[in-house]
Amino acid sequence: MYSAGVSLGPDPLARVLGVLCDAGRACSAAEIKQALQRTGARRADVDAEWPRVQKRLRHHPYVVVEGTRPLTYRYVPPKPPSPIEAFDALLAGGLPADVRATYVDLVRDALRRPIAAAALDAEEAGRRRQAKIDSLRALAELAIEVEELVANEASGRTLVQRVRSRLKRSALEPIDRAGEETTYDRQRHKPIGGTIADGAPVVVVRPGYVWKSDEGDVVLSRPVVEE
Repeated sequence: MYSAGVSLGPDPLARVLGVLCDAGRACSAAEIKQALQRTGARRADVDAEWPRVQKRLRHHPYVVVEGTRPLTYRYVPPKPPSPIEAFDALLAGGLPADVRATYVDLVRDALRRPIAAAALDAEEAGRRRQAKIDSLRALAELAIEVEELVANEASGRTLVQRVRSRLKRSALEPIDRAGEETTYDRQRHKPIGGTIADGAPVVVVRPGYVWKSDEGDVVLSRPVVEE
């Protein structure tokens, strides 16, 4: 046995595995030895220990041996166990302290996930409820204003203007106006009854509305027309 084993530490295999892990690729024996020497190990000590380390590398569960001459060695990190596997291993006992701590963290994270998901679901439900309340409040305010205008015997034109003004606050804009004459466009209008030829003169029976959103216009309803 060489006298300066301290250069590679009590476990030379661990030093070699560290080299492979840091490299992140397959390394030849020469590259491994050079990397060990750069960390302070003496060449004579590395050469003396290499045959034993090489034998252990070939049978190591996390090392893949590739090629023929020269052989290369690639470190493949172990796949972490599932939370259930980690829990079973903890129950069985006998795990090293560092492994036990890692498995405990795995189980804890798995237990937190449903709680986090439930919290997110509750938050999303709260946002949806608030959005529904906001839309219903806007609708209620519109109904209140219309009823107030009718009670004060406001004209139809005034009613329409006030309604359109309030809807504009919600980025809603009308398409055409009831009672006006226009030409039929099958992409824009919805006919009453049968088909209408494009370009035919029509009367708007009911206006449409479009929502002017940041992501683009959304047609909520097309104007209804008739010849």
